[in-house]
Amino acid sequence: VASNACVLGLHKSQVHNFRTQHKKGTENVHYHCPVSDCYFSLQSERHFKNIDTLRTHYMKLHSEKKFPCKKCNKIFGLERD
Repeated sequence: VASNACVLGLHKSQVHNFRTQHKKGTENVHYHCPVSDCYFSLQSERHFKNIDTLRTHYMKLHSEKKFPCKKCNKIFGLERD
């Protein structure tokens, strides 16, 4: 069970490859990070304008780091980093 709308939206985006379709006139949609102590959380005025940017932020900063660099062994959350 998702604890809030941010967690549910991020889950749909990551696990089910769900993309939200917005109608005209809803350009002011704000996406917040589901991590409560994050700079982009619901308690903050900072936000993302689209779910893809939120997903990238979450994967880089808050997800499990699974991708090691072959040269320096530093571990990253996204393979492309």
